[in-house]
Amino acid sequence: MKKLYLIFTIIFLLSTAGCASAEKTPFLSTEIPKNLAETDDYAYVEDIPNTDVPYEIVYEQDFKHENNIIVDNIDNVITRRNAYTNKPVYSYRIDSVKIEIKEYTIDIFVDGEELYDAHGSDSNRRLVLKAVLTDNEGYIISSDEMLSDNIHKKGDILKDEKFDRIFQNINFNEKYHLNITSPDSKYDPPAADNAPDPNRNYCIHIGYQINETIVPPVDINNLPQWFYEYREKSPVLTDDMKLYWIKDTPVDLNNIKPEISGPDETSDKNKDFIMADNHYGYDYYYDIPADQIIDDRIPANQRPDIIRLSYAPHGSRILDINDRYSLNLAFLYRNNNETYYFILFSYVPGNTLTAAEWEEYNNNDS
Repeated sequence: MKKLYLIFTIIFLLSTAGCASAEKTPFLSTEIPKNLAETDDYAYVEDIPNTDVPYEIVYEQDFKHENNIIVDNIDNVITRRNAYTNKPVYSYRIDSVKIEIKEYTIDIFVDGEELYDAHGSDSNRRLVLKAVLTDNEGYIISSDEMLSDNIHKKGDILKDEKFDRIFQNINFNEKYHLNITSPDSKYDPPAADNAPDPNRNYCIHIGYQINETIVPPVDINNLPQWFYEYREKSPVLTDDMKLYWIKDTPVDLNNIKPEISGPDETSDKNKDFIMADNHYGYDYYYDIPADQIIDDRIPANQRPDIIRLSYAPHGSRILDINDRYSLNLAFLYRNNNETYYFILFSYVPGNTLTAAEWEEYNNNDS
């Protein structure tokens, strides 16, 4: 058995159900990873030449160190790639830039157009760019990915779209060089001779929350044997929305109405603390009666009331899932219809584990 990798997670995974619903459920291939399918509605153009982008620098009023920011380069096309495949996820063109320099921040305002989205022309998302500040000797002072204020989809025209971030360790008495580029792909896979099984999902996070006013039905400091056995069992969600995990008989999710968390900010779903993920796309939530999933290994006094499944077909910021498909199974223990305690198992495909995650997984003691 392995020692728990315990971290606190975000309560919106496990909030009370009952608001937004899906008109259709997305197709999921049984091939892992499931989040990498791309649409053909727009041909991605790799060879758009970089051209000089006109820019203007505006300094805060009474700023004492004007002209201490030198722009070296602005990429004409910004492309964000999937960290695990290096394939383009989306791209947008930059036609012009206004840069506002303040005491602690650099705000970047972009004019341009979103050119491509691998998930389709109706996929809404916030855009990202990378801003790198170096000193006169070429040392990196700050390298930050900056997210757009607004949500966009393919074909949207960008007008004064704001990207902002607080830059640390800046002394404006010095001169700095600014580069605006595409973000990096940062996947660091395990060594091939010790790689995880690509055909299973691995539990890389255990989350939990305790309400101090009650005695938890499962003691996180002395976890029962069934907990470890459940953790090692790989869940599978098939094309036709059948969930296999503990029992041989699957749960048919077609019979359960899901909630959606995603870029549609017009929804009132946030009243239930299911917060939108505007960077990676939609997450889907299903509340499943516990007896449809668990087996007799769990004693009656430790049985959850509900098991909440959430999955993110294209990635999620939750628990640093990022560009990969994920399945999250939360055991909810309720009192008077309120959630007082939960334990969360979070799974990702074996062929998307990073070297650090795989080492952590294998180094956990029994």
